[in-house]
Amino acid sequence: MTLKDIYSLLAAVGDLKHLILKAQLTRCYKFGGFCHYNICPGNSRFMSNCHPENLRCCKNIKQF
Repeated sequence: MTLKDIYSLLAAVGDLKHLILKAQLTRCYKFGGFCHYNICPGNSRFMSNCHPENLRCCKNIKQF
């Protein structure tokens, strides 16, 4: 495996991560959620992650 092959593989992994992050964010918004750092505010509930980098998908309790 050459250095060029390794760089090509790393670029593909980066593209895949971007697609996964975009899908998570879209899913959160599709179900009426919003992204928030750390913990969800008191009037909302944790649904899932927006991104692996500590963003949480929260949804207002009234909408459940």
